[in-house]
Amino acid sequence: MDVAVEEDHADQVLTSIVVVDALRLLSTEHRAVLEQVYLLGSTVAEAAKALGIPPGTVKSRTYYALRALREAYAGSPAHTERSAS
Repeated sequence: MDVAVEEDHADQVLTSIVVVDALRLLSTEHRAVLEQVYLLGSTVAEAAKALGIPPGTVKSRTYYALRALREAYAGSPAHTERSAS
């Protein structure tokens, strides 16, 4: 007998909550760069033009914003629970 198994989305939901919370911790500038590059799919040049900043600034803000997100995630309950498993 084949039993349909539905995938548990709890980990994805928890990760989404952690990311949203972490995004709130970022500065407006860092959040704007991540929105342009990752959510809107802009290139560095497109993001720079949209935000009115140099491409190098887009790159550095992206780097520091992602680093801040990683640090926030590393201290989150979701990460701690996964590490203990």
